[in-house]
Amino acid sequence: MNNKALLWFVLFSLALAACTHAADKQFSAKLNSNESQTESNAIDLAHVETNYLQQLANCSDPTNKGRAYFALVNMYQNMDRDARLSHAEITGEYCEQALKYPQNALNACRILSIWGDVLELKYRLNPEQFTGDQFSQVRCLAVKPYLKGLAIIMTNQIPEVSQTTPRLYSLTIQGPGTNEYALKRKKEHDELVKAYYRVTFENAMMEYREEFTARITRLYRNHPTSLYELREVAYQELQNTNFVDAFIQKMQTRISNK
Repeated sequence: MNNKALLWFVLFSLALAACTHAADKQFSAKLNSNESQTESNAIDLAHVETNYLQQLANCSDPTNKGRAYFALVNMYQNMDRDARLSHAEITGEYCEQALKYPQNALNACRILSIWGDVLELKYRLNPEQFTGDQFSQVRCLAVKPYLKGLAIIMTNQIPEVSQTTPRLYSLTIQGPGTNEYALKRKKEHDELVKAYYRVTFENAMMEYREEFTARITRLYRNHPTSLYELREVAYQELQNTNFVDAFIQKMQTRISNK
């Protein structure tokens, strides 16, 4: 199984494992039968999707539904370019559905990245077909997920400068582990693990911030006079004047340096 097929199969399996209904377990077995496929496009995705959505309807927990829709989003995003283009609309619909349910910050940014990508995919592949008002409409739609992603990053107070990821080590304590020295070492190790995951999370979110900003820059760099449009869309989506004003200033600097 290639990497793409393995990735969406694992995502499907994780989402299905969260559902406890008997029907979900039966469908999980159907997914297992596809494991021998060597190409993701060789699998009848439409059939898999139909069966999967039937099982999803039996999941009542919002978190599990969010995980399931997240898996569907990744399934379609991991197809080749032509297939992604032909499935752009349904991918966008699943992105919208996924964000109606609980998502952690990284998954939410992943979904928003994919959503913006499919919204501007037709333009990127055939830019000559989009001029004037047509391009403006595509741009306004595509920029919204990127702005929402930046808002999530702001809410999580992600720093501007990346940090070196702490190096983890295995902790071995001889004896009962209740003496003062052992407890101190355990506390230090626990703090190191927390710092590792915090830095890993923050660095990943910084990468999303740069990605979202770069994509917005790409959409507007040849149309600097249209930054008023970006400002209006940002106000509507984020309703945070201070953030929008600072962001527009940053965009003006980036575009002028291109």
